Amino acid sequence: MSLTGEPLPCLEMAPEGIKNRDAIIVENCVKRKIPVVLTLSGGYSQDDWRLQYLSVRTLIETYGMNK
Repeated sequence: MSLTGEPLPCLEMAPEGIKNRDAIIVENCVKRKIPVVLTLSGGYSQDDWRLQYLSVRTLIETYGMNK
């Protein structure tokens, strides 16, 4: 599963790449005590929801937002 099938952005990011990108952004915000807001966007292929789910789930588990 990747974003290869996305008709508009022509991206080729794997789920791990998306998770890593999001983790880098949130980690740097947390270090600098910058509030973080997550919004979901886009998604033009059938499995895009899975990519967003995996990223958000990882962030919740990593930063203890599930308490």
